[in-house]
Amino acid sequence: NTALLMVIVPTITVGLSVAVSWVVLRSRSRFRAVFDFFAFLPHTVPRIVFSVAAWLLALFVLRDVLPIYGTIWVLVLVYVVTMLSYGTRMTNGAVIQIHNELEEAAIISGATQGGAMRHVLLPLLTPAISYAWIWIALLSYRELTLPSLLSTTENEPLSVVVWGLISSSSYGASSAVAIIMLGLMIPVL
Repeated sequence: NTALLMVIVPTITVGLSVAVSWVVLRSRSRFRAVFDFFAFLPHTVPRIVFSVAAWLLALFVLRDVLPIYGTIWVLVLVYVVTMLSYGTRMTNGAVIQIHNELEEAAIISGATQGGAMRHVLLPLLTPAISYAWIWIALLSYRELTLPSLLSTTENEPLSVVVWGLISSSSYGASSAVAIIMLGLMIPVL
């Protein structure tokens, strides 16, 4: 489950971050500031509040419509929402540095808006996207507050396993799992 979280969460988060950054910085929508506000809002709310809110939402509100409590998908959803502020700040900085005349030139040359984004903007954003993906993967890998309330025995990330072993005074086993976590993290670094 930890490996799944480390791949899915940054991929979804970075994709949403690029979309939000494009809307905020390139579109002419009246609601640009609202997108930016809601993208950065999770950064201002404590993680424990997100955990309790997601727990209550999944357990009582969504249980009949979308039964995600106790699955890995509740963790994915909450991780994506909380990491979106990190991703948008990084992609905002990268999109600001790329002048929109490059996209306009592609559109004048016959490309559609999506084509200009795919062939001009995204290749220039690749270093920022890669760095944001790695950073969000590492942040979600070591996250403890969110999964401590939302995980069950079927979907425990390694950070919760280490915390549980430390709480039960199994310091040797917790050290071994922490070394495994470090070994899994080294290729990403």
